[in-house]
Amino acid sequence: MLGLLLYLFLAGGLGAWVPSIKFGEVRSFGATLLSGYALLLLALFLFFVVLDTSMPVSLWLIVAIAAAGWIRLRPWLRDWCRQPSPGMIFPVFAVLAIVVNGEIGYLPYTVDEFTNWIGVSREIYLNDGYTATAETIYLPGYLPGWRLLLIVPWLAGQELDLGQSAAAPLVLHIGLVTLIFEIVRNEARRHRSFSELSTLLMAWGVVLLYLAAEGTGRLWTYNLLIEQPQIYAITACLLYFYLLSEGDIPTDRLFLHVGLTVVSGYLLKSAMLTFMPGLLLVLAFVVSQPHEIPWSRRFARMLRKGAILMLPTVIVIAMWKGVAVETAKNCLSSPLMTLTPDSIAKIAGLDWQGLLVRYSAAIGAYVASYKTLVLLAATAGAAAALMRGKWIWLIVYGAFAIVYVAALYWYHLACFGPYYFETLNSIPRFMRVVIQPFHAVGLVAIAVGSLPFIAKGPVAKFVDRRIFWVAAGLTCTMLFSWQAVQLYRSVEDVTARRYQAVDTRIAEVRAARDFIRNSFSDTPKPMLVQFISQGTDRDILGYAKMYALDGVRGAPQQLFRYAPQVSWAANAAQNIWQQVASKEHLVDTFREANIIWPIVIDPYITDVLQELAPSVDCANNLLDRVLVKTSQGTFICRRKPR
Repeated sequence: MLGLLLYLFLAGGLGAWVPSIKFGEVRSFGATLLSGYALLLLALFLFFVVLDTSMPVSLWLIVAIAAAGWIRLRPWLRDWCRQPSPGMIFPVFAVLAIVVNGEIGYLPYTVDEFTNWIGVSREIYLNDGYTATAETIYLPGYLPGWRLLLIVPWLAGQELDLGQSAAAPLVLHIGLVTLIFEIVRNEARRHRSFSELSTLLMAWGVVLLYLAAEGTGRLWTYNLLIEQPQIYAITACLLYFYLLSEGDIPTDRLFLHVGLTVVSGYLLKSAMLTFMPGLLLVLAFVVSQPHEIPWSRRFARMLRKGAILMLPTVIVIAMWKGVAVETAKNCLSSPLMTLTPDSIAKIAGLDWQGLLVRYSAAIGAYVASYKTLVLLAATAGAAAALMRGKWIWLIVYGAFAIVYVAALYWYHLACFGPYYFETLNSIPRFMRVVIQPFHAVGLVAIAVGSLPFIAKGPVAKFVDRRIFWVAAGLTCTMLFSWQAVQLYRSVEDVTARRYQAVDTRIAEVRAARDFIRNSFSDTPKPMLVQFISQGTDRDILGYAKMYALDGVRGAPQQLFRYAPQVSWAANAAQNIWQQVASKEHLVDTFREANIIWPIVIDPYITDVLQELAPSVDCANNLLDRVLVKTSQGTFICRRKPR
């Protein structure tokens, strides 16, 4: 619960220092949370990476600034409480979900979490600083924003508690949903025929239907992967551009919030740079309007707005280039490496046309099949937005989508390697970053575009009748109840993975960690563990990497070492991860280990293990046994802990 309250406190307090977007006379709570999140990411990057200051001291400085920010927000707190929004209601629901569940933990279940996101966050925390681990962490060229954000509640609570980090994406999503609520309610208020209660019910109805359709995924996502925060950042930018045609919101304020959101998205992942061409198109539009202003003034206007939109990101890019370690130079973090003469010559020899056909077909099929009804509704919303003159967001989105999809194709050619050239790399996961923002803004557009029709004729009279309030109230109550259930399920899920299919090898590695911690933690040298998982990939090594690191902040401890290979074949390998090895070679390899931990075995491996440990204890059901080397160099079998 500490994580939820802390992220909310920091986002709200820091956002108070950003010039506000107002709907009517009331400051936007959604935009405040989103801009506060951006400032939090910027502050963590500046203190932890650029200046390399003490993490606890830096955090408490950020907390003090946020506390002062909440004092600045006092004039708006009464308005926000009188007009209950998702930013007020959903945090309460989340707290209740944690209380009912009794706790909140976090069990990672994808290899990316173990190797790249929360696993790296653990390394940074245990080593008491980003700089101490910069050259050794996995993919050091990845921007550190998300990795640092997950550490924040551990520093505040002085305990490495993964469950406290689970709220990191929730608070960001709540900020986005609150912004949607405020947009719809403000548009409804423009129509004088609606009462205040009617506008409140309509705004809540739109938001709850949006969440039921999972326009940007579940309210509380069940993982800590980077894609959902990327989606929230892109969607927020598009919503700000959707508001650009509104005369009552200063353009510079909107551009400032876009600029902050873009830089926060970049700190999450460099793929946010694919959004920049769309910003250039917006600046071109600024130069061309209005025609009666001299070119010199229009150009000066473009420079000013360009600085607001893009300068924060440009500055952070320069800072990152200055502090990124040499080992970070790989194609995943340095796109220019894919444009070298050697890289281009290699690409020329590939079947790039065949890849283009397969790639295009896969993307087309996925876009059409992913929430088809939502896609149709969003497309209708986009058409309605065009009819109302709200087209800038579509230009920005189109530029982003084209550049993003083209970059992903190029990376299949130049960076992902032979396996992903043949087997396309995570198309659903990558393409949701493009699809969900369109779904989100399209759904908002169709809701807002419907309001003029609702405000006219007999429908308007019905909206302000008691029967409408009763029906809308019951509908919202049912949808509220569904979101309450979903929040509770998310807490259950992240704590124990009750609803997710989890790789059983994760439990095996955790059992190995506990076994070593309980029996061999005081050995002079960390035990070398040989995991055996015949025919499977090497994801298990990612799990082992995370669980092998133990200790407390400032005093990391290598609990065990692990061998780099987990699967072998006597003759032909089953897949690219398997290694061909003779029985004699395997016997010699296994003898180097202190502990042999079978997970998936076949007759070939069974023969090898029985030769190493021929006792009766090892004769039957080796999957329930662990082989431990004695001081004489032989192996004995012990029952696996469960």
